[in-house]
Amino acid sequence: MHRFDVRVHGLEQLHAQMDRGRGVLLLGAHIGSFEVLRMLGEQRPDVRICVVMDRKQTPGLTATLHALNPKIEANIIDAGGDASALALAIHDAARSGALIGLLGDRARPGEAVREVDFFGGRAEFPVAPYLLASLLELPVVVAFGLYRGGNRYDLYFETLAEELRLERRARAAQLGEWTQRFAARLEHYTRLDPYNWFNLYDFWHRRAAVSADRRDSADAVRADA
Repeated sequence: MHRFDVRVHGLEQLHAQMDRGRGVLLLGAHIGSFEVLRMLGEQRPDVRICVVMDRKQTPGLTATLHALNPKIEANIIDAGGDASALALAIHDAARSGALIGLLGDRARPGEAVREVDFFGGRAEFPVAPYLLASLLELPVVVAFGLYRGGNRYDLYFETLAEELRLERRARAAQLGEWTQRFAARLEHYTRLDPYNWFNLYDFWHRRAAVSADRRDSADAVRADA
């Protein structure tokens, strides 16, 4: 890490949650570099940093990172495996006081989502992070590592929730509220440097909407004919 110029913002917020003696959910997104957050491990070797990721999504990148730093391998929680094994691994990491990093802007196929406002449109975000935080009683800190060119990065930490409790009767509405809060913070940090957000798919499902509009128009023309 000595080769990089990394400026850190809001680290005191993260430390405040860590000092409470329990694990912390680090919620990131597909923006900038989540890997640069591992510099925390260089600063605080007493802190375990676990990252929840699907090894099968980017096998080439994963293999390269592991070759550069073999210690990374031991702290990856594979999201592509059995659901019960995944839940147990996250639970064990939380009990050990680890920082548990995962990305909150994309849902896996079949995963529960909420549709929220995002950059003037409606987009689906997964609700799993908030369910985990509530179940494991973990604080949530958003964490983004923006690339600034050359060897420069800006790390941002911001407390999203010191305590996230979902009430059974209001759970659906509360999940929507927390999802919207995260989407708003992601929009804020994306506006700081838009080209950091590597959105490589139809995030707002606009193609489906356009196709539906075209079908409706075609039906109207046939009806008039």
